[in-house]
Amino acid sequence: MEAFGIYILKVTVLTTVFFLAYHFFLRKETFFNANRGYLLSGLLTSVLLPLISFTKIVWVKRDPLASVAYEYCTEDNLLATTTNSGFEINYHYLFVALYCIGILIFCIRALFEYRSLKKILEKPKAITRNNFHFIDTEKVQSPFSFFNYIVYNSKLLQENELTDIIEHEKIHSRQKHSLDMMIAQFFCILFWFNPVIWLYKKAIAQNLEFIADAEATKVVNDIKAYQKTLVKVTMQTQCIAITNHFYQSLIKKRIVMLNTNQSRKRNLWKYLIILPLLAFFILQFQVKVLAQEKQTTATLQANNTPSEPGDNVTVIVDKNTTDDQLKNNVALLKKEYNINLKYSKVKRNKQGEIIRIKIEYKDKDGNNGITQIDSNDPINPIRFVKKTDDNGKTKIGFSSDAKERHASGRTAVKTQINDAADLSEDESLGDYLSNLLSPPSPPSPPSPPSPPNAISPVSPPAAPAAPTAPATKSSSSVIIKNGKVTTTSTSSSSSRGSVVYVNGDKVWSDEDLNIDTKEIARKALEDARIAIEKAKPEIDRARVEAMKAHEEAMKGHEIAMKAQVEAMKEQKIAMKAHREAMKERDKALKERDKILEAARKDRERALRNND
Repeated sequence: MEAFGIYILKVTVLTTVFFLAYHFFLRKETFFNANRGYLLSGLLTSVLLPLISFTKIVWVKRDPLASVAYEYCTEDNLLATTTNSGFEINYHYLFVALYCIGILIFCIRALFEYRSLKKILEKPKAITRNNFHFIDTEKVQSPFSFFNYIVYNSKLLQENELTDIIEHEKIHSRQKHSLDMMIAQFFCILFWFNPVIWLYKKAIAQNLEFIADAEATKVVNDIKAYQKTLVKVTMQTQCIAITNHFYQSLIKKRIVMLNTNQSRKRNLWKYLIILPLLAFFILQFQVKVLAQEKQTTATLQANNTPSEPGDNVTVIVDKNTTDDQLKNNVALLKKEYNINLKYSKVKRNKQGEIIRIKIEYKDKDGNNGITQIDSNDPINPIRFVKKTDDNGKTKIGFSSDAKERHASGRTAVKTQINDAADLSEDESLGDYLSNLLSPPSPPSPPSPPSPPNAISPVSPPAAPAAPTAPATKSSSSVIIKNGKVTTTSTSSSSSRGSVVYVNGDKVWSDEDLNIDTKEIARKALEDARIAIEKAKPEIDRARVEAMKAHEEAMKGHEIAMKAQVEAMKEQKIAMKAHREAMKERDKALKERDKILEAARKDRERALRNND
């Protein structure tokens, strides 16, 4: 559900980027057919690009400290019993419900418009000429076309005006402009909540009118009469959204575009502006970075036998665990610990993540249990934990971060554990697992102070420990994840903490965990604050420079506008002088004709006198 909301947001952002690029760079250019392709490709790119993602794999070396994961478990996240949560509002479902209601309303509206159009196209008797169906009806006030149908009211128009309008609508029909309008209407229904999509549809309709006007002026007899026809029909307001109307609200812009000189071909570079914006979008939102660790093998030392008392094991299953890794978990647990673990009812989403699973276990001592999670979202990590203490008592249970949520119906968790061991003697399973999975205590100081009643002094820290000392009890901790042993630890004395061996080499011990994380976090925040303070002058300077550049651009724009006004004045003066010159020329031609006529008559008279 969350992924759908992110997809809708990405489509909204992309349509906004395409529209803004058109509005600021392309709408005043006379590349009308190129603009048509740009606007349509912008809609298609906006819905397809968020579906395409690229994966970047980054190989990292495993940090020995990071590889040892201590699992926390409390009575709240121990799934020994089933709990019920209170009523919760699922905002994801609320968003989807409102979105679907909006789509339904606009679909009903579109159906009514289609029904009105169908009544107009069906009942009147159409006249077919050259694959065009002409319908003359009094039911419409504004002429329009829908694919090969051209509808008009001849009683509202003169003959020459009707001829110009029909030529205009023929261009809409030939170039299938109605298909563009239907696509735009479809996007307005799907993304009705986005105000930019409605402006986008208006831009498509306006550009189609520019195309029809530009083509119509090539065949009409009088361009000025055509422009007067545009102005005349501005009072007609009848409009169906999916048709191409001769009337559009921005008549002034249409007339301006008719008198605008053709754009220079070098301005075609403006269409490339969208490419860096799309590249930035892909790099920021469509590239998934996957960090993969270089595999190393963790082995147990000879003195750490997992089946002896004092050992414990944790098997972790998360949303990304594959079926093969589940099988490896079962085989490894059976081979090393003689525990039967069974996975069933595994269900995955489209991304391959586990959303439903049932886990059962049974060991040789008669301990058994079941846990099952059924959710619409990927599962949280589930841990199966087995611990044998120094007295040989076995503790087994499940642990997960999942909580049962009956109110929303999204997550259901059921767990049943039948432990053969008597847990009432010292601690409950929840308390035991909390202690088992909590971080280890720091190592004891080498020379702890003697108790007040001590008889003998404490041995110096440098003295070797006696072989039979009670603190030399060996134990190990194993974490199995994705079918592999990822962590092992050893404790050989009270003064030596857990140890991890990788390929036979010691790489970590408990002493390495003596880190003040609060101090590290405080220093990191302080460094971040200092970096922000250092960057603030640069940001302010950049903002000031941007404002200055904007002011310079505005001044340049004003100068250009003044020059354009002056040029228009000069052009008007030149046109006036041209008209005066034409009048003088016409007058001179008339005088010449009179003189020639008089000379001809004198010649004829002279010829008659000679005769």
